[in-house]
Amino acid sequence: VLHLPLAETLIGQVVLAELERSGLVLRDAVLALPVIRPSHPFYGEALRAGLGPIARRHHARRLADAAEAGPESGVDVLRVVAWRAAAGGRVAPDLLAQAAREARRRSEFDRAEDLAARAVEAGGGNPSLLLLGEIQNALGRFAAADTTFARVVDPVIAGGELPEDEDAASLVGLSALAMGFNRAWGLGRHAD
Repeated sequence: VLHLPLAETLIGQVVLAELERSGLVLRDAVLALPVIRPSHPFYGEALRAGLGPIARRHHARRLADAAEAGPESGVDVLRVVAWRAAAGGRVAPDLLAQAAREARRRSEFDRAEDLAARAVEAGGGNPSLLLLGEIQNALGRFAAADTTFARVVDPVIAGGELPEDEDAASLVGLSALAMGFNRAWGLGRHAD
């Protein structure tokens, strides 16, 4: 299933019209958004089965590029991350963090934690660490959350001063606050 604007960008209206006329695809709606889907699930399976690994990576990259290039594409950020991963390329930390927030919004906390951890590994820095710690706390993984928050707060404590950049300093403050709540209510270490 592809959102119609994305399908039109990748395939073109003339080809889509011909595919629809031949009965291979149908125009449908998902959450009131127009989509194109194979008229029978077998068609999609047959198409995927006929693609080799290089073609799959190529198409995954094209899908991700087109979805990110056009905000009107209506494509879910989780799907874009999946396409980027399938393409075998590097997934940007900001995109991973955005997907982690979306997964958390959907209450898919294990998935959110995995995506946030990947954002940290990809170089997302303190914003991704704060997000990961919040998700770990929500999952009840209080010791892991404490360790994650400490990765943001401890360097500032060791250095003795906050970063000069207001956003960076605010991030450290939010991490310290989250760490305090996590220690008090999650770990039961009220004195900390």
